[in-house]
Amino acid sequence: MVWYAYIAIAFLSVAIAFFGNYFLQRKLIATNNKEKGIDFVVDMIKELETLYIDYWNKETHCSNTSLKIKITQTRSNEFLNFLHKKYQLENKGIITLSLVKLITKATNEDFDSSKRTKSNLNKPIEIAKYTNKIILELLKNKI
Repeated sequence: MVWYAYIAIAFLSVAIAFFGNYFLQRKLIATNNKEKGIDFVVDMIKELETLYIDYWNKETHCSNTSLKIKITQTRSNEFLNFLHKKYQLENKGIITLSLVKLITKATNEDFDSSKRTKSNLNKPIEIAKYTNKIILELLKNKI
């Protein structure tokens, strides 16, 4: 072989190594961002669970907690939609359906009513079951 063939092979090897590393780094960064996004949604779901339980354990209606619940519900739903759009979550339908069931269960009866009374003792347990299901479904998307 002539000397320029060796130079071409060396250049090709360097280019393959460079682009291989570039695409691997992009994949690793995307995976890391996806996992951080999932952790962020999990934290929001936990915060939502805490707000629900605090709200239903109070003797009377608390408009401040009610407002926080509505804001957190909207934020978690919007961020979940963003996360799915960006990273194509495998079980987004199950997660969304579970989130709707959680919101329905936690905001039914006399939620946000000034005539609200303290809830039954099973409501916080039911809320915790739904939030645990959502969190498990979200964690299935982590690698």
